[in-house]
Amino acid sequence: MAENRHQVLLEIGTEEIPARFILPALEQMRNNLGRVLTEERIKYSDIRTYATPRRLAAIIEGIADQQETRVIETRGPAARVAFSPDGEPTKAGHGFARSKGIVPEELEIKEVNGQEYVFAMQKDEGQPTVDCLARIFPELILGLNFPKTMRWGDGEFRFARPIHWIVALFDEQIIPFTLAGQKTGKESSGHRFWGAEKVIINHPGEYLEKLEKEYVLADYNRRREIIKEQAWEIAREREGEPLYNEDLLWEITFLVEYPKPINGKFLEKFLQLPEEVLVTSMQQHQRYIPLRDKEGLLPGFITFMSGPGGNTKLVRAGNEKVLQARLDDAIFFFNEDSSVSLQEHARKLARVVFMEGLGNMQEKVNRLQKLQKELGEILNWSGEMVQKGMQAASLCKADLVTQMVDEFPELQGIMGYYYAQKEGIGKDVALAIAEHYQPRFKEDRLPETELGRVLALAEKLDNLGAAFYTGNIPSGSQDPLALRRQGLACIRILEGLDVDLPLSRLLKLLDKVYSEQGYDLGEQLQELEGFIKRRMGRFMEEEGFRYDTVEAVLEGGELQVQAGLAKGRALEEMRGNEQFTLLIRSAVRAQNILKNRESGTKVNTELLGEEAEKELWSKLQEIEEEAENLEKKGSYRDFFMTLARLADPLETFFDQVMVMAEEDDLRKNRLALLEKIRATLNRGIDLTLIVLD
Repeated sequence: MAENRHQVLLEIGTEEIPARFILPALEQMRNNLGRVLTEERIKYSDIRTYATPRRLAAIIEGIADQQETRVIETRGPAARVAFSPDGEPTKAGHGFARSKGIVPEELEIKEVNGQEYVFAMQKDEGQPTVDCLARIFPELILGLNFPKTMRWGDGEFRFARPIHWIVALFDEQIIPFTLAGQKTGKESSGHRFWGAEKVIINHPGEYLEKLEKEYVLADYNRRREIIKEQAWEIAREREGEPLYNEDLLWEITFLVEYPKPINGKFLEKFLQLPEEVLVTSMQQHQRYIPLRDKEGLLPGFITFMSGPGGNTKLVRAGNEKVLQARLDDAIFFFNEDSSVSLQEHARKLARVVFMEGLGNMQEKVNRLQKLQKELGEILNWSGEMVQKGMQAASLCKADLVTQMVDEFPELQGIMGYYYAQKEGIGKDVALAIAEHYQPRFKEDRLPETELGRVLALAEKLDNLGAAFYTGNIPSGSQDPLALRRQGLACIRILEGLDVDLPLSRLLKLLDKVYSEQGYDLGEQLQELEGFIKRRMGRFMEEEGFRYDTVEAVLEGGELQVQAGLAKGRALEEMRGNEQFTLLIRSAVRAQNILKNRESGTKVNTELLGEEAEKELWSKLQEIEEEAENLEKKGSYRDFFMTLARLADPLETFFDQVMVMAEEDDLRKNRLALLEKIRATLNRGIDLTLIVLD
């Protein structure tokens, strides 16, 4: 069998593709190829992808030379119609066999639902793999999605960048097709400046080696490791370490075909700038790797050129010159901005539109101040703490009108912190200004200070309220304002506060603040509540909660994040407990009985005649206050264990008492008793939604 396994190469040669497009495109190539090969019954052992700025490629290992054989089974007429009683094929039998390209004697008889039918069994040997790939590859290339595409020449074909060559090989054989005006062949291309313009690939097995000889490292994982090693080597020479994240490393990887490091420097005077300004200038604007030691940033950076040769001194000087110009601007902006107080900057916010249909940034700041004040009072802050919160809210958007943030939008909040520090504003207020945007992304850390946490919560609640008021609600995969992330951030912040704030209280406060400015959230408030609850559900799923636990928490009435999570954890611990399982079954039974039933408003103890209902009432009185106290203390496992003491008397009640008694007063009283039981059981969690294994 091994001799029938082959290698396939597909390489799409292009002009330089933006670095951020490449990894997603490779993932699509790998996934789509694997799916289609499976659908086409073509066996293979592995798919490996390769890429540089000028090419996307895949090598399929151990691929079969043709599709797997399959038997196509087609049902025909009933056997009694296809054959006469003496077994001779009828006209219908001959016609069906002829339509399938076989003789009647090859028809098989099978029973289906007690009736015998004739079946044609056709063997499909499968097409040669080369023929299949000639059809598959153009569809694969056409199906690649990019954030932006372009047309070129007179054609209508769209791709990330113009395609200049396509290599498609099955071992030494060309897989023939034409796409975007390019006919497949064996000609790839080396490095644009240092390699051969044409590199003949005779077999997929020589692809990597031949390109490397022409200064193209097509294996992007190897290229990435080389970049890391070279960066660390230079950093150690300068007694420091490279400062990069994974995104920057990948971007550099897909900016070069053959990495060569450049050891650059900048003037020490620029170290007086905030570190974030220097790092942002180097990493995000120039794609340089900064250097640092234990004391802080070093006056240097590492960048990479593509190719083995060239005038490195000239390249280094050019990169240093570009960075110096940017940092000269940054020093000017920093000095100019900090010569004016943050309060003075904040006065310009009335000229900045916050959101179309919802006023300006000054109005937003006013809402944040009121939210911060109200939340501080709910959290029992001192008067001094409330004033600090108000001050942080009033200044948190001031840096939006500074020259530095205009040049470096990524530094909003962070520059406000530095300007506040330079102005002499207290560090706790300055930190709250910096932290109120956090968490900026899913893995980002939460604000560390209480002022910052509460201001961040106010900021995100206001953003959500504004988006829902103006109709910018996420739909499907569309979420341009990142509201799902902000909703999840609200959940994470609420989880860490000292007080477990009910969601309804937060939304009433938001509604009040908006109403005072003449904005009526109306029905949007209910939609917003549902949206945040769904974010809570998503958060719980990511934390590993079972789906039914999530539903039980979300449908349990008033949502409090801390209590909901704690009850969910306790509930999952209780799974398998015999008494608790019995309680859930009884709760479901009670729920079913109470559906669309009219009960009394209050239990009349004088009407409790049966021993089982007296015992149930007595047990309810015994545990009710105890359960309430345990819930207030947050002892939820003990809370559920206490509720579980109702299981036996409740089961006895169902076995021995006719709930739907003929006497109207007895029936309503027993329903009222069950209503009381249900209210006791479902305190912030709906136990009837738990699915028992």
